[in-house]
Amino acid sequence: MSDTPELYALLVGIDRYHPRSRVPTLRGCVHDVDAMEQLLLRKYGVPTDNIRKLTNEAATHQAIKPFVTF
Repeated sequence: MSDTPELYALLVGIDRYHPRSRVPTLRGCVHDVDAMEQLLLRKYGVPTDNIRKLTNEAATHQAIKPFVTF
């Protein structure tokens, strides 16, 4: 048994927002979560099943809601 806690990650990166949001298109957010995912996998050995990555259109309130606990 390991003293290291099991790690989980929710990674959210949005470059393209809905046009009605009036948020300008960003650059690099999706790239950043891709890089973070690789860091978690390679350096920290986080299992793929413990990482949830939501980008652009997939990053909805509905998709994120199951991960939010209060």
